[in-house]
Amino acid sequence: MNKSPIFIHSLFRAASTYLFNVFRRSPAGYCCFQEPLHELAVFARDNPTVLADHNAEKARSLRHPIMDDSYFKELLDAWPKWTAALQPFAVYDGYFCPPGSDIGLAYWQALIDSSTGRPVFQETRTSGRIRAIRDALGGYHLYLWRNPWDQWWSHKIAPYFDAANQLILNAPNAPPALLALRTLIRFEPYSGDDLAQSFNHFLAAPLGSAESYLLFYTLWCLALQEGRLNAGLLINIDRLTDSPAYRAATLNDLAQMGIGALDFSDCKIPQGHYDDSDRRFFSDQEERVHGLLLEGAWSQADLDRVSALRADYEPSCWRDKVSAAVSLIVEQASRARAVARHLEDRVADAARELLVHNGENVRLHGREDQQQRLEEIKDAFAQVRVGLAAHNAENERLHARLAARDGEFTRLQAHITSQLCQTDGLTSEIARLQAHTAWQQGEKEAATAKLAQARAALTARDVAIEQLQTHTAWQQREKEAATAELAQARAALTARDMEIERLHAHIAWQHGNLEQVHQQLRDCHAQLLALNHSTSGEVTRPLRAVKRLTSRDLSPFRLSAADLILTGKEALRPLLAAGIRQVLIRPQLRAGLSPVIKRVPGLHQRLLRVALNTSVLLSEAPDTVNHSVPDIQCGHIVDEEIQGTMTPHARHIYANLRAAIDKIDEVQR
Repeated sequence: MNKSPIFIHSLFRAASTYLFNVFRRSPAGYCCFQEPLHELAVFARDNPTVLADHNAEKARSLRHPIMDDSYFKELLDAWPKWTAALQPFAVYDGYFCPPGSDIGLAYWQALIDSSTGRPVFQETRTSGRIRAIRDALGGYHLYLWRNPWDQWWSHKIAPYFDAANQLILNAPNAPPALLALRTLIRFEPYSGDDLAQSFNHFLAAPLGSAESYLLFYTLWCLALQEGRLNAGLLINIDRLTDSPAYRAATLNDLAQMGIGALDFSDCKIPQGHYDDSDRRFFSDQEERVHGLLLEGAWSQADLDRVSALRADYEPSCWRDKVSAAVSLIVEQASRARAVARHLEDRVADAARELLVHNGENVRLHGREDQQQRLEEIKDAFAQVRVGLAAHNAENERLHARLAARDGEFTRLQAHITSQLCQTDGLTSEIARLQAHTAWQQGEKEAATAKLAQARAALTARDVAIEQLQTHTAWQQREKEAATAELAQARAALTARDMEIERLHAHIAWQHGNLEQVHQQLRDCHAQLLALNHSTSGEVTRPLRAVKRLTSRDLSPFRLSAADLILTGKEALRPLLAAGIRQVLIRPQLRAGLSPVIKRVPGLHQRLLRVALNTSVLLSEAPDTVNHSVPDIQCGHIVDEEIQGTMTPHARHIYANLRAAIDKIDEVQR
């Protein structure tokens, strides 16, 4: 079970009973103690039945919320576990927590130990010692407060509250502002030990309305400062009444402190309307209290913070305009309040006069005269009380009417607020639609601009497409023309290939014929050589020589020289043929030497004849032979040099061979 205590601190008539009942009815199962420092608890130490006397009739007279159980049910259930721990001094004399004094810590601890659920303490006599209780017991501390004007007038429902405030003023270790207030209102401290006697004393010595508000407002400022500095959460009952949002925020703050399952939906505290005369009365007394606070321990910053907090949470109805009917009721209520203050002043004056006369009679007259005078004063005082009761009744009646009008006004205000909310909702919706329309217009303009850009881009694309189509058509035509040309080229290439094949075949055939002709030439040459070296040739050589001499033919001498040349040529021919063959089988060497040799045509022709005569060229590839063919066709130029060494008969044979070759060439052409 969670025994971490929750303290609800407040002054009298701040709707603390309502907040207590919110905790008591919670399904969370809090164990709630209502005003455990009440003087009735002191009287109940020996007689617990007094705690059951606070019935529904009493609650109605004090305008407390009606509850299912007695106010002090939990305190009564825990009796007598706490009786030994509670001392009378702790109720009022411990209000300002004098060092070493009993401020009720043992009493609080006894109640915590005896609680049947998480303990909750609602108390109106601890607002001057919040820090001391928090430091000693821990737990969570809330300070409940209300606007001072309504709260002070709520005190006037019974003289008890003013008497209780005087008991607090009478407490030891009061702060400097209260000590100064004692002097200001000529307060006489009372040193009676009995709590009941102390109450009776201050009930018989009521304060005037100005002194009453001075005392209350000083306690109000001191308590709010203590709550602001030391409580974990401030709860304003006026704002809790006015604002659902504040209710939700307060519930959330409590939940953050681990305090949940509460419902403030039925929070409704009366809020009065005040005219200028009421405001002047309150403002005059408040200025005096502010001066007392600044003369005491307060700084201007402290006063400004409390004043700002009060201004921030003033009742919303004070800022609203009222109708003429409500204004009339406010004026009547203000007059009734003025009468009540006047009667309160007369009662206070009568009480002081009674006290003075009591003392004078005791001194000057005998007991009988004193008793008679006392009876007269009591009768006068009773008449004043009757008049005050009548005025209070009238005031209550006016307050009831005002409350009824306030209810009607609140209902109308709620209706107007609802209508305004609906109007605000419609306005917000209209604004949203306008904003959405503006956004859509912007989107439309942007879309239009994008569409124009797209159309321009499309036009450019169309132009580009037309250009591409034109280029494509041109390319197609070019392709078709190229295809036709390619087909023609392929046909021509095919024809060329066929022609090349035919030429290759023709060349092969010519090579065959040429080989035959060469063979015939070699045979003829061999025959010629054989003829020259034959016996008949040797026998007839002298005759041929004589014939040449007689015919002046000097060819034999030339022949001898030619023989020498031929002998040298025949010796060199194999070497030259081997060199030519090595050159021909090396394309790079051939490509390098060929241009050089061709620059000397005679050398080129002689080397070519060597290659032909030694069959070097005939043994090479057909392309090599092809290149040699023109030289063969020009063979008669070469043969002229050889013919000079031949006999006439040999030259005749050679001429016949030559004619046959030319005839073959003509046929081939």
